[in-house]
Amino acid sequence: MTRTPRVVLGSLIVLAAAAGYGIYWWHESALQVEDPLRGAAADDPALTEAQRLLASGEDRDRIQARRNIEALPHESRIQVLLALARDTRPATRRFAASNMAGLRSDSRVLAVLADLAKNDPDSGVREAAARTLDGRD
Repeated sequence: MTRTPRVVLGSLIVLAAAAGYGIYWWHESALQVEDPLRGAAADDPALTEAQRLLASGEDRDRIQARRNIEALPHESRIQVLLALARDTRPATRRFAASNMAGLRSDSRVLAVLADLAKNDPDSGVREAAARTLDGRD
């Protein structure tokens, strides 16, 4: 093969790669898909109230937070618990893992529980998530 066909072939390969990357970037930015495991928005009143109650560390507040969450519609309950599972406080993540027991049929809940059981830095959270996954909670 002479030099001219090599240059043309190389140019076509580079052009195709650039076009492919551009289409991929455009498609991804156009989707703007939210993370389904993120949970409720930070300004969700149910989430804010649950975080306030759980921050106190009191048993009565934890019981009230559980009651409030159980009173939510199914999808809202999942969203609040998914958000609580990403909280910075281990006690809040442990609460979320323990209260996901009735929601294990949802794939998002299973994914978060598996992640908590395997990767959470707090051993209490890992144990609570593992118990919930096993159906012992």
